[in-house]
Amino acid sequence: MAERVGISTRFFEIEIRPGCDRAPINPDGRGVIPVAVRQTDEFDPTSESVRYRFGAPDVVGDGGGARPINDGHGIDANRDGRSTLLLFFRADETGFDGDESTGRLE
Repeated sequence: MAERVGISTRFFEIEIRPGCDRAPINPDGRGVIPVAVRQTDEFDPTSESVRYRFGAPDVVGDGGGARPINDGHGIDANRDGRSTLLLFFRADETGFDGDESTGRLE
């Protein structure tokens, strides 16, 4: 699932579970959730330090959510020559309860 997400006045695109037709998140899962942050004309996610939080929109909006497990790594996810930052977040720290249809990254 790709969506445009805002940080300050910049917008960027994310994809939860990149490469999957469906992006189910098990709220009781103990695994990790991969999130791809795509490069746009305005933003290169691989050029700045990682300080993101990801999770259920209301949880992240209240200052919570999961921090990335590490700094991620750059890939060319859709072979367009643009960098995509692939991050991994612990599912049990995201605050998803199973009713959400989107995630939020700040």
